Amino acid sequence: MTIYRSINAIHQLLDHPRVNTSKTPTSRGAVEASEQQGGINDEHVGDPAEDTADFAEPPGNIRADYVLPSSDLPIRDARVFWPTSDSPLHRLTGSYPFPTSDHRLVWVDTTVGRGHGRG
Repeated sequence: MTIYRSINAIHQLLDHPRVNTSKTPTSRGAVEASEQQGGINDEHVGDPAEDTADFAEPPGNIRADYVLPSSDLPIRDARVFWPTSDSPLHRLTGSYPFPTSDHRLVWVDTTVGRGHGRG
């Protein structure tokens, strides 16, 4: 029951009119990890490209980290820093045991300045 309350809470934020969710951060590395690890990841209904954390089972790989830009900021790009295993940057995130964290960096590229926000 607790997990459903958590899901409802984040959906309340994502559905709020003051939050710009026009582009969801994704990565190819998350898809690769989900395919390689299988297990409970095969039962998930969400898009594995949107996963931001590589947890043990359960729950497996999930979207646990968010960037919530204001609705008045245009989103130019949005990604999850989860390099594929053939990338030279993979060493920064790696596989279990992780050299850093089981969470991945989530970022949004937006424009701030004249005509956007308070600027």
